Amino acid sequence: MFRGKSGIKIYLLTLLISVAVLGAVAYILLVGMVPIHKGAQTHTSSIEEYQFEPDAEQEITMLAVGCSNRGDVPYGFVLIKYSPAEHSLIIAPIPWQITATVGTKTYNLPRFYEKIGIQSVVSAVENAFDIQFGKYMMLDIEGFAKLVDYIGGVIIDLPNDISYHDDSGLTIGFNAGEQLLDGEMLASLFRYPNFEDGEISRCKFMGYAFAEMINQNLEPRLVPLVDMAFPTIINSAKSNINAADFSFRRDAIIYTIEKGGNIARYIEPQGEFDLRKTVFTPSDEYIAQVNRVFGKAKIKGYSPLGIS
Repeated sequence: MFRGKSGIKIYLLTLLISVAVLGAVAYILLVGMVPIHKGAQTHTSSIEEYQFEPDAEQEITMLAVGCSNRGDVPYGFVLIKYSPAEHSLIIAPIPWQITATVGTKTYNLPRFYEKIGIQSVVSAVENAFDIQFGKYMMLDIEGFAKLVDYIGGVIIDLPNDISYHDDSGLTIGFNAGEQLLDGEMLASLFRYPNFEDGEISRCKFMGYAFAEMINQNLEPRLVPLVDMAFPTIINSAKSNINAADFSFRRDAIIYTIEKGGNIARYIEPQGEFDLRKTVFTPSDEYIAQVNRVFGKAKIKGYSPLGIS
């Protein structure tokens, strides 16, 4: 559907890696960081010189939740699994219309948030795919756009012209072809309502764009930014990810950056919508794939949320 081109040279991907590993990839709030321009930082170590080897204990799965503005009901949901030992980052956008049962309540994901709160959204995703992860980060789309600008964007080949305007002031206009998308452009495309297959296509584009942004920009000279990125992200988001989560995986993140390469891939949602496009029923194959990839995490002291 879309094609990406590797090779863009930007030196703030540490921020995105830290978010994707321990915070959002889907929607990321990051303010106040000063861009590091080419030549401003040097890093001479190599993967051969860096002796640390990650293990399975440092793997983490979390749910990135995105909304238009702080306090709004969210509409973007992305599962992210970082496996440093496998040198892998897997992204799974989830249609917001998916329904699940938590306790005695059955809603879609935005409705769970509106009626009960963010922890119920986590439990709904866990129950929908029979997985456990517990971790989440909720951020707004304005911050995501700012972060994309700091990183330098993503090169994408759009197959068709896109033109849209609505009464809310959202205006989208792109010509077909390869182009570098900045944060505002990418954020507007995520809100585009007329993808050919609706929410399924929007999720596919989100997963594709996130994976391309990581794979196009991963460079070892980002290592010096690791320590300053995490507290800035955490202080700007609603999350149950803490400093201990980061400290335990800090060396693994550095290892991932040092090693480089195309680590990110995404899973496309599969299933059917009702006639009103308000309920998404995932296919058995899709549920099985997410369950197989994300698995049941071994979380010390964890128990699923029960709500009546």
